[in-house]
Amino acid sequence: MPHTNRHKKRPQWNKTRTIATCDGWSTVTSTRSKASSDILQEHAPSSRSIDSDATREVLAEEFRRTKEKWGAAESATRLRQDLKSRDGLHIDKAICFGLGTMCLEKELRSRSIMQLAAFADMASSLELPDRPIRICLEDPAFTPTDIQFLQSLDMHVTTGGDGFTQITRNTLVFLPFAPWKIVLQHADDISNSPLLIAPNMAKFEETLSIAKKSIDANVKRAQQITSNRESVSFPSSEESHNAFTDFRIYGAINEDDNEPESIQEPVVPIE
Repeated sequence: MPHTNRHKKRPQWNKTRTIATCDGWSTVTSTRSKASSDILQEHAPSSRSIDSDATREVLAEEFRRTKEKWGAAESATRLRQDLKSRDGLHIDKAICFGLGTMCLEKELRSRSIMQLAAFADMASSLELPDRPIRICLEDPAFTPTDIQFLQSLDMHVTTGGDGFTQITRNTLVFLPFAPWKIVLQHADDISNSPLLIAPNMAKFEETLSIAKKSIDANVKRAQQITSNRESVSFPSSEESHNAFTDFRIYGAINEDDNEPESIQEPVVPIE
């Protein structure tokens, strides 16, 4: 027989607050125990010491060489052809989240600069003569040297998550190393983009789905980002130094007819 004298547990209300994570991104956290901490891993490379030799001039010269190398690569040619063949794209802004600082040791710096060169080339490929594309980047890891260097390229740096609020149906979004917990919290914003380039989202969705402590709302938000999209592999080659391993290009299907469906549930606190 059921135990009728058991005390019912009192409902527990979770207090939430917005804090800055150790890598500088703002996130919503909860006072209760973690729900998906093991699977919402950050892509960003571990924090390393800043290389004092990475001056603005050093970054500029390395970017110049990398841009030439990327521009001549077969993978870059294939990428330009793919982007230019997409009908109905009217991109007027390109935003990159999670590039990481370029002031680390050479191996990590080379990867970030390769990603930056490809990102700039993507924007250039989509630019129309009478419609210049505004290029923006956001990452709390950027140092003053990074910011000065990017601004010297006529690129804009956003802070505090402001870049996510600027995403429209005319925005290219590039997510090289943005933390997944931040990506999920901005699923509504990212879903507005007709063209998304990011690490393989299907693998992330699968990991969320099978995890014991997965939260259904998080799975839905991950699926929201890729719904009504078709994806193809990002062209990669030896010249890219593994900067785009398992990256994919997610393009909107019937962009004019399918408005992204917003998940009406509140954002689940992610720690």
